[in-house]
Amino acid sequence: MMRIVVRVCARMSKTSHVASAPLASLPIAPALPPAPTAAAVTPARPAAPADGFKLRPAGDFSKAKQALVDGVLRQAGPHARLSRPEVEKLTFAELAHEDVPGLFDQALRALQYVGADTSPDDVKIRGVRKSIERLRNHLDLFASVYPLDGEHGWGQLRKQVDAVYEALGQLKDLHDSGLALSASLGWSDVPSDLTGAAAKLHDEVMPQRRQRLVDACATFEANAPAFRAMLASPLEAPTQLEKHDAKDSRFYWGGVKANPKPTETGLQSIRRLLEKQAGLARTNSKNVTALDSPFGKKSEREFHDLRKRVRSLINVAAYFPEVFAEPAHGADLQRKLYSLVLEFGDVEDRLVRLHTAAELGDLEDRATAETEVLNLWPHLMRWQREQQIEGLLQDFADALGPA
Repeated sequence: MMRIVVRVCARMSKTSHVASAPLASLPIAPALPPAPTAAAVTPARPAAPADGFKLRPAGDFSKAKQALVDGVLRQAGPHARLSRPEVEKLTFAELAHEDVPGLFDQALRALQYVGADTSPDDVKIRGVRKSIERLRNHLDLFASVYPLDGEHGWGQLRKQVDAVYEALGQLKDLHDSGLALSASLGWSDVPSDLTGAAAKLHDEVMPQRRQRLVDACATFEANAPAFRAMLASPLEAPTQLEKHDAKDSRFYWGGVKANPKPTETGLQSIRRLLEKQAGLARTNSKNVTALDSPFGKKSEREFHDLRKRVRSLINVAAYFPEVFAEPAHGADLQRKLYSLVLEFGDVEDRLVRLHTAAELGDLEDRATAETEVLNLWPHLMRWQREQQIEGLLQDFADALGPA
């Protein structure tokens, strides 16, 4: 298979590069549309929430959450230095060449901020994990233009990046899930004479998760030079498509049983992927609203899949805002859909808390988390219907440019 020949002309450089910069910083799209005013957002008023919860209309955020959402939408990669007409002409492999190597470099640099002494409440974990997530998502998006097999092929790289991402998440979950034990004891200056579930949390579970992170980072860093060389030379056309169909993420090409086409531009392929994934998300949404609760393996997967799929749609469109015919309208839809990510996150945090408390043998905290989920669930489902999430997903698909 021939390697991609990178165009050398005034509008493009030969290589992609992200200069050394503060953690989680990236070149951003030059003109992110401003957040819509209150008058511009007119979704239905949500149902009264359960005690302790506040459900907002889609697209309506607190000041802190608005800053978070704006950050999510400012994720365009190094290709953003090009004009839109230039980006429209790039092939799928050329888009990969523009963005993926630089994002790999950034993710690798971010790992210096975590180590064997990282605490579950360390604020740096989020920035590091975001850098790893951005790389992982790009690997999923551009999987088919990299060799799948081999010691330093896409398959091994994806596996090692995922191991780092999951290890960061598992450590962070000990704090974010709101475990009663961590809330009462904290993560530093903990008494040495703990017993029962508290001792298991601080003396067994936390050290295990720290070590898992250290091991995952060490393996990834040891193979980084070979992986970086592979990413610098994407294949001219998609390859090993049948194998990729079986291995690719279900939130990307693996979920839609389709692949980029050599006859398409890069943006056309991405638009086609997003349109198909939006259709799957609508089906997920219908299935979730039919659930009595998110408990049980099948129900929990359906619930998680909707949140992850919507977040994937938002992320990919944020990486490549050029996919929308009208970027300002697309950004408005992304903001509204991000409300689902946040509101569903309240339930997901409590599910994590429930499972972790069960692992620790803290039955009281497990029961508390279960009660909170059951109290919130009917309000969340009513919110989902009132905010017309399936209609927003259709609007998202309709807002994409020509595939």
